[in-house]
Amino acid sequence: MVDQRLDGVERHLEVVDQRLDAIEQHLEVVDQRLEVVDRKFEAIDQRFEAIDQKLEAIDQRFEAIHQNLRVVENSVLEQVDHVQEIMEKRIDKVVFNMDEMKQYYRIKKLEDENSTLILQIVIELKKEVDVLKQKIA
Repeated sequence: MVDQRLDGVERHLEVVDQRLDAIEQHLEVVDQRLEVVDRKFEAIDQRFEAIDQKLEAIDQRFEAIHQNLRVVENSVLEQVDHVQEIMEKRIDKVVFNMDEMKQYYRIKKLEDENSTLILQIVIELKKEVDVLKQKIA
């Protein structure tokens, strides 16, 4: 009876051993799969590192472009200021010339009015002289 029980226990142990062997095989497969996953993660990490490096390079390029844009913007603004100064001087000159022309035309108008008045006086004096000549004659 003890032998039978020992035989039963041995069979159970063999079954347990078989099951443990099967579990070990499954664990080996899982370990292999985990190694594949680890390798894939390492590859992904390498890709991320490469992407990070590319992004850093892009950031540096953008910073360089941004600095260049600032330089260009400042240059354009300086040119605009320079052109504005030139145009203001020209406008001031045109305004000055316009003022001179207005003064000239005012003077010319006054001279024309004076000439007209003098001509009218001369005509009236001629008429008076003619009337006086007729009275004398």
